[in-house]
Amino acid sequence: MVQSRRFRLMAFLFGKIGNLSPPAENPKPNGDIVLNFHLCPPAVGYAQLIPGNDDSTVLPGKALILGTALLPSGLIDHPDRPEQPAAADGSDDPEALPADLLRLAGAEGGFAFVFWEQAKAVLWLGTDRYGFKPFYYYYRDGELAFSTDLDRLVRNTSRKFEVNYSVFSQYLCLRHPFGDETLFREINRLPQGAFLRYSVPEDRLERVPYFDYRSFQPELSITSQQVLAEGPARFTAALERHVGRAQKVVLPLSGGYDSRMIACGLHRLGIELLTYTTHKDYRYTTDTIAAAEVGKLLGATHHDKALPTNYFALFHQQKCGMVHFETSYHPWIVNLLSILPKEPFPCFDGLGGDACLGGSEITPEFWNLWRCEKYEQFAKEYFRWYKTIFGLLVTTAYLREIEALAQQRINAEIRRIKGNPNGLIYLGLRNFTRRAIALSTFGILGHERPIRTPFFDHQFFEWSLAIPVHLKVKTKIYRQLFTDYSGKTAVVPNTHQRPKDSRYFQKTSALWSKQVNRSYLGHIINQLTPFLPGFVNPSLKEKLSKKDPSVMHRDVLFALADLAYWFVTYQNNLTIRGWMK
Repeated sequence: MVQSRRFRLMAFLFGKIGNLSPPAENPKPNGDIVLNFHLCPPAVGYAQLIPGNDDSTVLPGKALILGTALLPSGLIDHPDRPEQPAAADGSDDPEALPADLLRLAGAEGGFAFVFWEQAKAVLWLGTDRYGFKPFYYYYRDGELAFSTDLDRLVRNTSRKFEVNYSVFSQYLCLRHPFGDETLFREINRLPQGAFLRYSVPEDRLERVPYFDYRSFQPELSITSQQVLAEGPARFTAALERHVGRAQKVVLPLSGGYDSRMIACGLHRLGIELLTYTTHKDYRYTTDTIAAAEVGKLLGATHHDKALPTNYFALFHQQKCGMVHFETSYHPWIVNLLSILPKEPFPCFDGLGGDACLGGSEITPEFWNLWRCEKYEQFAKEYFRWYKTIFGLLVTTAYLREIEALAQQRINAEIRRIKGNPNGLIYLGLRNFTRRAIALSTFGILGHERPIRTPFFDHQFFEWSLAIPVHLKVKTKIYRQLFTDYSGKTAVVPNTHQRPKDSRYFQKTSALWSKQVNRSYLGHIINQLTPFLPGFVNPSLKEKLSKKDPSVMHRDVLFALADLAYWFVTYQNNLTIRGWMK
């Protein structure tokens, strides 16, 4: 088995509360930060913050915050400040949210936290308002356990979990789950824009919503001229807020719009840029060539790491752990970690540019169906566009049910947002952006350093949602904004352009289909058989023996490899009764 090098430990947050057996004991710190939950006098639980490379904030006896929480003025960034008196507007109401909790809800960045109300014996769990920092939990038999590290949550209990075959089907068919479920039936991910509130005296767990981006509606009076006039200054202001006092930053630079927008904006601000790129094993060399040219034009210190021929075999297992088995996207990005600087400079990521400004994620076909409220037809087209070609690699007995389970999940997500003009954007933000792209980009890079996502700066994001959708679809407003903002780098083509005979679009051979990766894929997928006998089509072995397997099978092969490795990894933590049992 090919092994890859290990990278520095990412910090994580973990804990339990409730009907613990044996009773909760103070964990041995070993350098960890511990917050004990007491109920006059016995301890009823604890939370641990395990140090790593991520940002963290500690309020002794009250809260642990993990991740990049950019706190506005007046927030809880001074742990030793005196307790503020209750406001006269009802915040002393037993059901009201604590003032510090409300302030934390307004923080920028990607983070997760625990907040303990000693007087009421109430524990609050939460994340950034977009839910980009993964935070997992299960609640069973009066015990609530939680962790930002899914592996830690599963292994730190004698309980066994059942397989969530709906999520299994989504993963195989769509390459990541939709909604908040995981492959473990009893474990969920904290929802976007909501706290979890657990009352120890009542033994009650409930969701408390605090933010819903579906409430932002397009302003139809806004024109493209307004967007192009205001956009550059607004985006530069967002960058300034996220740069803070940093003078040097890290930026993974691709051949697309999002990262180049950030690079050009940081260059305007006089920030020293360290840019990094690697081949994505797609059909063209756009990213490596275009990124190097952009870096040169901006005076950045640019680094390009060649993707190893055996990258999938080399990085696959590590990638699965880093993304908590939530997506099969982007196995190549682990390659970047080996060349990032040791110093923990802030790392900027282009997450959300497409989602906010309507780039490639909102197609004219989808928009026409959506605005005409043809939701049933939209669901079919969306599913057809999304799904992998898994039919030839799985035996026929499973095909219909896998497709039905995945389609049901998409239908449920569409029902949540139908009728909303920004529905397509919200659909992508809650699912594709949050659970596939977020985890497979800054979710991996976050193992090395703090992450900044300026497209999700609160002010910029809310402004982007006010832009009428037709401007994003018909007038391609993002393309125009990109052209204006990218300045002298605009002469370098991007992945959305393909000039004929351009040196930026040289075709390359597919590394994933090289013998070493095909052998690894065959070996790991074969390990699915003891858990799901007769699931994998016998023809898979023959397909992988060919020198050039079809590129149509790549995505489903990657997903099958992830699922097989998940079963192998957690076989002692699972109750496996067979398909759908």
